[in-house]
Parts: sequence; structure tokens; C-alpha cells
Amino acid sequence: MRLNSQVYKSIKVKVDFASGTSARTSQAEQDAGFGLAHLSGGQKTVVVVSMIFAVLQLDPAPFYILDEFDHALDAQYRSAIALIINEMAAHSQFLITTFKPELLHSANAKIFEVTFQAKRSAIIEIDREKALRIVSKSASQNGVESSRDEQAVKQELINELTE
Repeated sequence: MRLNSQVYKSIKVKVDFASGTSARTSQAEQDAGFGLAHLSGGQKTVVVVSMIFAVLQLDPAPFYILDEFDHALDAQYRSAIALIINEMAAHSQFLITTFKPELLHSANAKIFEVTFQAKRSAIIEIDREKALRIVSKSASQNGVESSRDEQAVKQELINELTE
């Protein structure tokens, strides 16, 4: 990567998610942070997505594809990233696949369902409520604990089926 006539071949990242409340005792240890190898999958995703978005601020593209990039993130990080994507969507298009509700809640966009039957894929536009039901159903089938919003969607679906 070339930036201001300097060529960069790699980067080194040190991160500290403890925000100064670290159990590490010395100031040198606190200043050092952690390398990526010491981070959880969700923390690594936060760092990588942050770096990607920082680069995109410098050199934006007209179109981005993000395939389940939010899988390892906690709900708070997915919500925060969803807000950033909404801001960036004013200048670029995003194609995102997800099985998490946070991006659906904040999406100001078209939502599509992809189905596969008889060896053919079909894509149809759906509303936010149907997308949340699909995500909720997927989470329950995979044994993932549901959030309160997902549980409310499940209850709505049950009510619709029993009426």
C-alpha cells in the first residue's frame, strides 16, 4: 500500500479491550496492548472491520459485499457496525448476508430472501418482519439463545399460526 509516497508492506496491530481496567500491573504492559493472537474471534472481527472501514474512508469503493462478517460479533458491536454501514451507504452500496437481527433492525434498505429448491436459487424481496422471523427461526434451529426482540418475533409468529 502506498500512502504519501511511502510504501507499506504490512501493519502491526496491538489492541486492548480492557479500557484501562486491565489486570496487568505495570504501565509498560498496559501501554503494550495485545497482539491479534490474544484476542477472541469477536474482538478480532471488531479490529478487522474497523481497519477495513478506516481504509474505506480513505479510498471508498462504490460497492461492498460482506458475507456473514458479523457472525462472531456480540450484539452491541453488530448494532454499532450497522450504524456505521448506514452512514457509509449514503455513498456506497452494500450487499450483506447475515443471520443476526441487529443489521436488519437498522437497515434502511431492501431485504431479500434466497431460497434453494429443485437445484435452483430464487431471490424475492421481503419485509423486515419476515426477515426477522427467518433469522429467529435460524437461530432457534442452531441452538442459539434468542434476544428479547427475537423472542417477541417468535411469539408474533406463533400468534399468527394459531389464529
